[in-house]
Amino acid sequence: MVIQMKKIIFILSFLYATNGFAQFSFLRKVPVKPVMDIGFSTYGNAPTNMEINLIGSRTVNIAALYEVYISDHFTFNTGIGVSMERYSFEKNVTLRETFDGQNNKIVGVFPLAYADVRKSLLAPTYLDIPVEFRAVTSTGRQTFRFILGFKAGVLVAAHTKVKYGTGDDLRTEKFKDDFLLNRFRYGIYGRVGYKSMHLYTYYSLSDLFQANKLLPNQAVMPLTFGLSFMMF
Repeated sequence: MVIQMKKIIFILSFLYATNGFAQFSFLRKVPVKPVMDIGFSTYGNAPTNMEINLIGSRTVNIAALYEVYISDHFTFNTGIGVSMERYSFEKNVTLRETFDGQNNKIVGVFPLAYADVRKSLLAPTYLDIPVEFRAVTSTGRQTFRFILGFKAGVLVAAHTKVKYGTGDDLRTEKFKDDFLLNRFRYGIYGRVGYKSMHLYTYYSLSDLFQANKLLPNQAVMPLTFGLSFMMF
């Protein structure tokens, strides 16, 4: 809990400081704009035993977008971003690579042997290239924004994490692997809001895992949603 509170305080301090810097007119003229999304990660059509604990499943996206003005009310934006997602499993399970009957490598959902599991999660990180169109009601920061975008990304890291134990005897196991996750992903997103705060959502059009590599064999389509902070 202490660690989580430190993270929350750091993020809020960052947002406050960045918003304060935005008052300087020369920074508002910089064509590269920072964007931060904070929210929840989930997916539809959850496989057996891979149901999500939504409260523990979070996402943080950070991007720098270059603005190209089309008119006073429309802009085209593109840039680069990093997406850090975590999917917390509702049941005491984890992901491991194994082999099917034809000796093909697959990833399966396996129960944990620990009795006192505090959390078990999958945490992929992506490098993304977003492309979006913005419609604004007026110029400057005092405006409503309506944004529709598309982003494609590549998996740069992934790990599972299991925390278990009781009282002060808490232990953590972290295992790094690609878990046969899709190396490339793509999807659509939208934002709507006023001034610097917006609601956002992202829906993946690509499977979380490589084709026919998850046991049970079914598509897992990620969905994230939350708040978006757009500075300057």
